[in-house]
Amino acid sequence: MKYRVLPAALNDLDEIDAWVLEHFGLSFAVETQAKFFQTFDLLCDFPHMGRSLPEIAPEPKRFLALKPYWIVYEPGMPLLIHRIYHSARDLGKMTKI
Repeated sequence: MKYRVLPAALNDLDEIDAWVLEHFGLSFAVETQAKFFQTFDLLCDFPHMGRSLPEIAPEPKRFLALKPYWIVYEPGMPLLIHRIYHSARDLGKMTKI
């Protein structure tokens, strides 16, 4: 297994999917989900392409922008997907991840 999507991130994906489906339709929802999983695969190949934000989450967690979302992940074997946040959220005001 190259990556593992943790329960909180699965919940985030479900919420994103429901919102996109309601507002933009099935084809865009399918496309959005596909982009997430393609990006997870890419992170497995290039685990340090995201940036560290130690003021929000301690290392080794990293953040990658997949507009309009932030993917919070941890490099390793397997790579762990912790959360997926909309970029409109103020990450600086969030509690530690």
